[in-house]
Amino acid sequence: MTVSKLTLDTNCFINLFDASSTTATSVDTLSELISLGLSGRADIAITTRVEADLGQDSNEARKTDMQRLLRMMPGYGETLVCEG
Repeated sequence: MTVSKLTLDTNCFINLFDASSTTATSVDTLSELISLGLSGRADIAITTRVEADLGQDSNEARKTDMQRLLRMMPGYGETLVCEG
């Protein structure tokens, strides 16, 4: 079986995990992609810039929450979100 390999940018991560956002787009699609990654039907990675990008957030509470969520991702440190 061929497994699709996808890399998500920082905005995808924020759109998916910032529950307070009123402008997040593609949340259902992003949720499905993460689900495909967790089930091994796709390799999902997040850009290596995500940590630096999140560190630039001027909203300290959101920055802390996003960084905490990032550290909980499977493969954190290798920049992988899900590996199939």
